[in-house]
This record gives sequence, structure tokens and C-alpha cells, in this order.
Amino acid sequence: MKAKPGASPAVPVEETADIIYAVLSPELFLVVTRDRAWPPDKWERWAYDTLRSQLPAGDDQLSS
Repeated sequence: MKAKPGASPAVPVEETADIIYAVLSPELFLVVTRDRAWPPDKWERWAYDTLRSQLPAGDDQLSS
């Protein structure tokens, strides 16, 4: 994962994997879209914003 463009050395690889797994899990998607009635596009924006804030880009900034 650290070889990916924009990967930040500040977040350990294992923690990066945990964050991605948690935020993008099918279970969480179902909780917020089915149980909490979020539209899928709201979940998508939230997931994107959450990953951007938790996994800041390194020197090679990614465009949004």
C-alpha cells in the first residue's frame, strides 16, 4: 500500500489497511444506507471525506 501514489508514511501500513477495511466494509454500508436511510451518494461522500481525513496524502498530493 505504501507504494501507491500519494500514500502517507505517517500512517503505518497495518493501520491504513484497518481504516480502509472499516470504512469500506459492506456491513457499515448496509447500516447507514439500509438501517439509517442514507442515500448511497451520501455514504460515498462520507467515506471519501473520512478516508481523506484519516489517510492524508504524502508529498504526491492526490487531486479530489
